[in-house]
Amino acid sequence: MYQATLALYPTRVEDRFGNWVTYTYSNTAVSSVKLDRIESSDGRVITLGYTNGELTTVSAHGRTWSYIYAGPPGSGVGTNLPNQLVEVRLPDGTNWRYAGESHPFQAPPVMRPCDDLSWTQVVNPDATTVGDTDFTGFTVDSPSGARAVFRVGTAMLGRSAVTDGCYSPGVQSPGSIPNRVPRRFLGAYRRVLTGKKVTGPGLAPAIWKYAYQSNIGFAPMANGTVRTRILGPDGVLDTYTFGNTYGVDEGLLLSHTRGSGAQAQIVTHTYATGNPAPDFPKIIGYHPDARDRTPAAFLRPKLSTTTVVQGTRFVWSVERGCVVANAPCLDLFGRPTRVRRASSAAP
Repeated sequence: MYQATLALYPTRVEDRFGNWVTYTYSNTAVSSVKLDRIESSDGRVITLGYTNGELTTVSAHGRTWSYIYAGPPGSGVGTNLPNQLVEVRLPDGTNWRYAGESHPFQAPPVMRPCDDLSWTQVVNPDATTVGDTDFTGFTVDSPSGARAVFRVGTAMLGRSAVTDGCYSPGVQSPGSIPNRVPRRFLGAYRRVLTGKKVTGPGLAPAIWKYAYQSNIGFAPMANGTVRTRILGPDGVLDTYTFGNTYGVDEGLLLSHTRGSGAQAQIVTHTYATGNPAPDFPKIIGYHPDARDRTPAAFLRPKLSTTTVVQGTRFVWSVERGCVVANAPCLDLFGRPTRVRRASSAAP
């Protein structure tokens, strides 16, 4: 199968006042991007140096930042594993260091995904309910002595109301049972951040824990969501709900709830997805698979934000009827031309 990689490199950016920034590259058409120099109209210059394709120095105003790499665990002859960044040396001689490993990426493949859809009902582990306070993972050490540890795991994530069903790719052997797969991405195991811990001189240990869950399934199921839960070091739980309905609200933040009960703060958002908004959602760029890349290819402006704090409601919304009756007041770029701000009386 023929494949092509297309790239557009900016070489000059200029604002309406005549201020400009130029970018100089030296890579060939078939190699990775290699940015060598950034220069601005006020005389500032940043130069970048490389060794074997890896960024090794960045220099500006007589100061230099150096980047050091090493092979990852298990690397060696025949492994073809890329080097990893292990240290950034600052101009003052201090450094940031990067190291460590996390849990292995054990992402079991979904076998015969269209014959048995039970995998779409997987309940992911909820790290916010586990009381562990000491874990290992990727580490970042700062010049001040503070250390952050990031624990990575796996979670089943996917989309809801996916159309086009399944098909059997390739040529099937006579007498074999065709392996049918979703025509559009439905779901799979993905790497996710499950924990973060920050310690250091004069710092009380601070721990964040994360959990993820998706509604996954084919149309005509009801529109679903992806929920991300974050338990912070203050003991307060934040829940973020994102849309994951195929071709509609994928990737959009629908709500954020902080805390619980009467003291909870709830923020909800609406967008120009299924609402009567002429010209929106609007396609803003070509993608070879635009039908499967709604977040990247379509402009879906925000229409309202409602915040409820201790029983008081605050509303920001795009007004309607500026040009077309009952249509949101949006310009061609999806920017609001008239908005309304209101709040309810204090309880």
